[in-house]
Amino acid sequence: VLLYLKNPSSTIPPLMKCLHTFGNVSGYKVIEIKSEAMMSGRWPEHLKEVKFKWPKADLKYLGVSLTNNSSQLYNANYSTLISQIKKDLERWQILPLSLVGRVETIRMNL
Repeated sequence: VLLYLKNPSSTIPPLMKCLHTFGNVSGYKVIEIKSEAMMSGRWPEHLKEVKFKWPKADLKYLGVSLTNNSSQLYNANYSTLISQIKKDLERWQILPLSLVGRVETIRMNL
């Protein structure tokens, strides 16, 4: 689950309570030390006491790198993807791939 929170001082404590209640009702449990939280901007120091992992650079969600600086999103995702596609096409250039085969090469990386 990916959540975006505004005003973390007032939203994180109720969120934690809600997650705890959900765990009691459903039988599922949120394992805080396996969960990740990313800060954007300045957060109050007392919120860092939450036992989530706090990644320094980026956070991976469904294969997409989320950065705490929106100007880095392109480089974190598309630059690596484009270079991987180029490598695959160069490596497979010696194979007699049709246009459909080359399109499938690109689709395989997406």
